[in-house]
Amino acid sequence: MKFFEILNHLNNIPKSQNFKVYLIGGVIRDRLLGYDDFKDIDITVEGDFEKFVEYFKIYFAKNIKKELKSNLKTYKFIMDDCFFDLNFTRKEIYPENGMLPQLFKSDIMDDIKRRDFTINSISFDVQNKEFFDPLNGMNDLKLKIIKGNRKNLFIEDPTRIFRFFKYKTRFNFATDGETYEDLKNSKTFDKLFFNVSKSRISREWLLVLKEKRRKEIIKELYDEKIFDSIFKENVIIDLSDKIEDNDFLFTLSVFYKNNKDLLIKILDTFLNGLRKREISQIITIKDGKILNDKILEKYKKILEKN
Repeated sequence: MKFFEILNHLNNIPKSQNFKVYLIGGVIRDRLLGYDDFKDIDITVEGDFEKFVEYFKIYFAKNIKKELKSNLKTYKFIMDDCFFDLNFTRKEIYPENGMLPQLFKSDIMDDIKRRDFTINSISFDVQNKEFFDPLNGMNDLKLKIIKGNRKNLFIEDPTRIFRFFKYKTRFNFATDGETYEDLKNSKTFDKLFFNVSKSRISREWLLVLKEKRRKEIIKELYDEKIFDSIFKENVIIDLSDKIEDNDFLFTLSVFYKNNKDLLIKILDTFLNGLRKREISQIITIKDGKILNDKILEKYKKILEKN
């Protein structure tokens, strides 16, 4: 959906003095970078969030294919090939490093400050048709710099490390010195990923795999020993394989040279769980036994050079 289509839709939703509507995050960042075709659209609402959601659902009633409501009482609406994420402006407090934060309704300023990088913290006030950018993210976009919103960003939520290298590589941006120091400091914490679930790590890994330059991102993560930090072992990677169409096979090929126990642990984490049959297949491949199953034969052909 084009940017001005999004604005036109939002401006046609009934207005209210009880809420303010902002576009924020990737849609604003990418618009400022010159893109104009958006599938993931983040909307944040200050004030009466439920009233806005009610108006939104009435306006888009014929277009909504699926409605999802999270435990945090936020919404995702799927319409054609677009995803609208509706959130209330909030403040976050982390009970422990790496854990999911506790959320509290707040204003747009707190919502901006809670985010990860300045380039993802630019908002657009839909009603007043103006940008709100207190952290100077627009300037960092011009300078082509990835800058964190605050110190201890990666200790609070280590999955931000994946996003840091993803954006850095996707946009070919430089690294802010303080942000990189913050990243290096986070790696000194022995239990950096201790409170991070498989599902959260898997989500970031699978998003990395969707990137055009995913091998470069994985190489940066490897060079910074992020995989070692997650699995508490020396992880080996191999980016020579040409598999492009299957997340399981690609991940298997990247980490195949590790011993079978570590390989299973890696796949179980990055793919958010393995079935017993898949574990058995991996063990069979690593042990070099005769493979009869067609799927295993496919794995073997892909990996036989190893």
